[in-house]
Amino acid sequence: MHLKNSECPLLTEPILAELRKSGINTVLAFLSRDSETLIHVCSLTYQVSITEAVSVKKVLLAKYSALPHPLDEILDEAPIAHLPLGCESLDGLLGGGLSAGDLVELCGPFAVGKTQLCMAAAAAALAAGARVIFADTKGEFSSARCRQILHHRRVPHSECDRMLDRMQYAACSTVRDLLSLLEVVRSRRRLHAGLRLLVVDSLAALVAPLLASPGFVGFGLLNFLGTTLKSLAADCRLTVVVTNHVVQNESGAAPGVHPALGLGWLPVPHVRLLLHREVAANHASEPQFCLYGPRRTAILTKSVSSACGGSAEFLVTPSGIEDPVCLRNEDLMS
Repeated sequence: MHLKNSECPLLTEPILAELRKSGINTVLAFLSRDSETLIHVCSLTYQVSITEAVSVKKVLLAKYSALPHPLDEILDEAPIAHLPLGCESLDGLLGGGLSAGDLVELCGPFAVGKTQLCMAAAAAALAAGARVIFADTKGEFSSARCRQILHHRRVPHSECDRMLDRMQYAACSTVRDLLSLLEVVRSRRRLHAGLRLLVVDSLAALVAPLLASPGFVGFGLLNFLGTTLKSLAADCRLTVVVTNHVVQNESGAAPGVHPALGLGWLPVPHVRLLLHREVAANHASEPQFCLYGPRRTAILTKSVSSACGGSAEFLVTPSGIEDPVCLRNEDLMS
């Protein structure tokens, strides 16, 4: 748009002539110059013209600037998209579910339900129409289990097959395998359109043996893996879920159970859930326990968006994970 006297009364014909001599013919050219330059071009006194130059800029900006729009209207998706797990207590603990862009760590002892929680998250993502990559380092992934979860969530068998086609399974027996997979995901983002969830079960199974070897190669690889996983989550706007073991620390200032992989790993994840399994004797008389086994408890020990210290109970059921108090009466009586 060319500068005209009609744009602003302060743009008189003598001033417009001086501006044109300096190549300032359009609104964009005028707005891109600082006020000091405009005063020098027009050969005006500083005291009088600094206010006028600013005033003209304000008038032009008000007339030609684009209207502001909410960020979620500009981006393809909302700035923070959540993937609900279908368990009210856990979703509430996580502020609505798994957040896009986060690296989430599930840590706990053997048979506490880490893999079951990962498969429940994968089934939830598939049911939401997203794509999933499941990196299995232990050989414990079961497509039949994912199919069971979808079926118990009232998904027809024919739909289950189509949903499972959106899941990519990757057996990763070494750190090199995992890094190669992550590089493929990053370099071929267009081929992975709709990818919402990346699961690494278990990260500790890959890295822990390297940390026990002499030297610092294992710690360097762990640091590189953490950086790669976090940047991938942010760049591709997906949720990365990794599982980790726990270690018993009986000495020092904070005795108890702590996540494995060393102190260098502690600050890496955005979210950390510490999982516990109830002692069988505590709930052996409950109908829910007779059907599904002991309750599990998830404690939020780290989060960048929610208050830490909260906890949620859940059961591992044919539907994946459920609240103990929300199970249907027909499930308890069947």
